[in-house]
Amino acid sequence: MAHRFDRSRSDPYSRTANVLAEHVFSSDTGIEAGGSEELYDALSNAVVTALGDIAATAFRNGLDDPHQLRGLARAIAHVCEDVIVGYAGEVDPEQAIRLIESDSRYESLVPENRDKLRREIEKTRQLELLILHARRLPDLFDFAGSLGLHVDESALEEGTLLVSTSPTPTAGTQTESNG
Repeated sequence: MAHRFDRSRSDPYSRTANVLAEHVFSSDTGIEAGGSEELYDALSNAVVTALGDIAATAFRNGLDDPHQLRGLARAIAHVCEDVIVGYAGEVDPEQAIRLIESDSRYESLVPENRDKLRREIEKTRQLELLILHARRLPDLFDFAGSLGLHVDESALEEGTLLVSTSPTPTAGTQTESNG
């Protein structure tokens, strides 16, 4: 999913890159090395995209009140250091997926639930593989630009809005747009 942000106050990608430059490296040499390797752009894209994913989840679940969203942002700020410092790497998800598939109760589910779970397992399997190998849209824009293509990022501002604040999609609409 591609995210749209209100850029009337600031561009979240450039703001994040600037904040990263201020906080990640402690020396001028480190700052220059990070910038020359396009590390700031890659990290900025990852941070903004991850936070956009959280905002989209909040919106999908009806949390769109500005006061609640500020509380969510503060909660994220409180836990993000523990999450990032505790990060240990990527894991092949196949073993965990197979555990679900091999659960002895799986076949005893009513056919409708079993079929729905089977479809969700396959979509999740595909998603987890793509996450390791595909680029999110901001990274694709950067890559295309590095190859000399003109990328008009304003296309995101004009795209169809799939998830937004109120009214939130119904469960049936979510399933259709997710599937």
